[in-house]
Amino acid sequence: MNQDRETNRAMRRSRQLSLVATGVTLLVLSATLAVVTVQLRARLRAQISGRDAQVLYSIATLQNLEADLGGEVGPADTPPVIEALMMNERLQDVVAGIQGVIAAGCSTRKASSSPRSRPT
Repeated sequence: MNQDRETNRAMRRSRQLSLVATGVTLLVLSATLAVVTVQLRARLRAQISGRDAQVLYSIATLQNLEADLGGEVGPADTPPVIEALMMNERLQDVVAGIQGVIAAGCSTRKASSSPRSRPT
């Protein structure tokens, strides 16, 4: 009879331990999910804000250009947002090209200013 009591206690402890382990596992999983969700939302907000800022900057640039030229820029049937995005892409390509030329110029200057052995 004493052995039955010990067996029952051991089984209860085993059940309690499994419940505690399951609870802790669920708690850790929930906390991890919450942290990842918050970080993902923050990154998405930043990405969307950056994209919106880029679009608004493009539209403002296009409007300033139109005001300077005194008329429409590009085809009349193109929506301004699309035209602004296209112009922004063109401007980014130009800036990337200029940066490439500047970087190539800097590396050429460094190579030409390095001491070389001259034939005698």
